[in-house]
Amino acid sequence: MSPYQKKQKDKRRKNLFRKWHRRIGFTAAVLLINLAVTGILLNHSDDLELHKNYIETDWIVNSYGISPPKEAKCIAPEIKNLRLCQLGEKLYLNSKQLIEHSSELIGLVEFDDLFYLASSQELYVFTKGFELVEKLDENSGLPLNISAMTVLDNYQDHEKLKVLVIKTQDKIWKLDPTNMSWHSTEIFSKMPPRLISLDESELSQLQDAYLDHQITMLKFVQDLHSFRFLPFSAKFITDLSGIVIIVLVLSGFYAWQRRTNKVS
Repeated sequence: MSPYQKKQKDKRRKNLFRKWHRRIGFTAAVLLINLAVTGILLNHSDDLELHKNYIETDWIVNSYGISPPKEAKCIAPEIKNLRLCQLGEKLYLNSKQLIEHSSELIGLVEFDDLFYLASSQELYVFTKGFELVEKLDENSGLPLNISAMTVLDNYQDHEKLKVLVIKTQDKIWKLDPTNMSWHSTEIFSKMPPRLISLDESELSQLQDAYLDHQITMLKFVQDLHSFRFLPFSAKFITDLSGIVIIVLVLSGFYAWQRRTNKVS
């Protein structure tokens, strides 16, 4: 092989080396920028309230394989212009998400200037503006397996008083609001709130709201940081990132050493 041919071959080898070094460097830069940016976001997640904000981009939510329930249970409580719907583990007042819980929706009543929302295993107390005041459950003495709830008139010492009453599988209970305790009673005259059906557009609206509150920004950033968001194995991507950075460092050191030796 002539000196010219050797020189051209060495030149091609150097060009190929530089090309792959740039490609590896670009890949490493993308990976490191992702780690740096998401790391900073996670470090300030409380300040940015990432746990309170949700991803609403359809393709991102769909990439998690999440689909909304196909049916919703809706009731019309005895409160004007209000509709309460349960879709999966979420409860919606009209079309706005109210709370998340897993047990069956029972009803909503107004009592003592507050709203009481009952599920089969919990009782939620809200202000008139539907801000959560308290959650009552088994630990607070609430009878379980609630099947109905209503507010009745109760006459005591010739005075008309309202009383909150719930019905369980085997008993009827009334609430003593002074100490939030329950006492058995025999009075329960009203039927549970009537069920209502949603048309296709109303159900679709609820399903969209359901998807919009599934993935928090915090979870999304955590998944980006650990590469779990990608359609490949997170362990594989992490290993590949390490290999890319190692190769970049070694190839850079090799290029620097060759240049140093050549100058010498």
